[in-house]
Amino acid sequence: MIFTNDITSIFNIFIIAVIEAITEIFPISSTLHLILFGKLVNINSNQIIFIESFVQLGSVFSLLIIFKKKWMAIFYFSFNKLIKTNYRYKNITILHIFLSIFPIILIGLLIYSKITCLTNSKNMLYSLIIGTMLLLFSEIIVKKNKKIKNLKKISYLQAFLIGLIQCIALCPGCSRLGTTVSGAILLGVEKSIAVNYSFIIAIPILFGVSILNIIELSKEILFKNFILYIIGLIISFSISMLTIRKTLFIITNYSFYPFIIYRIIIIILFLLI
Repeated sequence: MIFTNDITSIFNIFIIAVIEAITEIFPISSTLHLILFGKLVNINSNQIIFIESFVQLGSVFSLLIIFKKKWMAIFYFSFNKLIKTNYRYKNITILHIFLSIFPIILIGLLIYSKITCLTNSKNMLYSLIIGTMLLLFSEIIVKKNKKIKNLKKISYLQAFLIGLIQCIALCPGCSRLGTTVSGAILLGVEKSIAVNYSFIIAIPILFGVSILNIIELSKEILFKNFILYIIGLIISFSISMLTIRKTLFIITNYSFYPFIIYRIIIIILFLLI
């Protein structure tokens, strides 16, 4: 299906923006839900990923606004630590961020041409199962393994390992948020800190992925519906701004079990179809 400026296209872009804004900030995989929606309305995977890349920028901009103070503190500390050897204030640094995003950037670029091959039902089912198991394991040990109760306590090694675990999210169905938070918890990071760290490193990753997808997929997808994509971006931004803080509170203070059950229901539906 090629988008045209009619009521159906506007409705589809609205639904895509809503799905992206909501599923991006929960551990349930935004790409999986968008691909499933695409199959429902006869939009191919490449076009869905292209549209997602536009509307995802709305979520990225909202995250940047909400986490701007944390990012400013990271830059400030990194700069002062570089020029002042006796600087006492502690925080995570740009190096932590780099170590957490480098693995997924490297592996993502190496297998980029094959990622769309992972969007078939069989691979997405496997990814769903893996992502669900990670969430379940982290939920089981979340109260037993809380060694790191402050963002500044995350080590360089832990930052890198979180980045490695995050690479699983290259497969649609795993959820980037789910894998990073689960991985951090399994490494001893308190849940609230894991959630905040996941959102912090999400900004450069999601921005980079969105720009790369737009550049690569624009070769085969026309920009004739550019206005619709911008509308989707604005909708995604608006919804994200309204929901991210509430979402942070929910996933920080409540169990992952509702999301685990939801993912199991999707797995069962996959098996039945």
